[in-house]
Amino acid sequence: MQALQVEIERLSASDACIGCGRCVAVCPNEALEIDGLESLGAATQSAAEMVVRLECSRVPDDEDRPGTVRVPCLGAVSTGWLVQLQAHAGDRPVHVIDRGWCATCPAGGQARH
Repeated sequence: MQALQVEIERLSASDACIGCGRCVAVCPNEALEIDGLESLGAATQSAAEMVVRLECSRVPDDEDRPGTVRVPCLGAVSTGWLVQLQAHAGDRPVHVIDRGWCATCPAGGQARH
């Protein structure tokens, strides 16, 4: 999104930031954080379903299914975060649900992350 502003003492997000978290996934030092990617244990423990479903926060609530863990953007999910999610899910499989909406999303504007 080109929303990060680098200053001498800090890194901040400009008004162009839409809160998708894609910068978190690509940060080589894991120095960035965003709300919605931190509570893995609670999200997976509350779901008594056989499958843990990972979905974008843009999916309407009425289309939510049991066992869903919502993230700001599927593009915000790093490999490390996905491994942690699987560890919290235990024996249950984790399904990453892409409904094909990424192409029209302001966070990516492309068919795939």
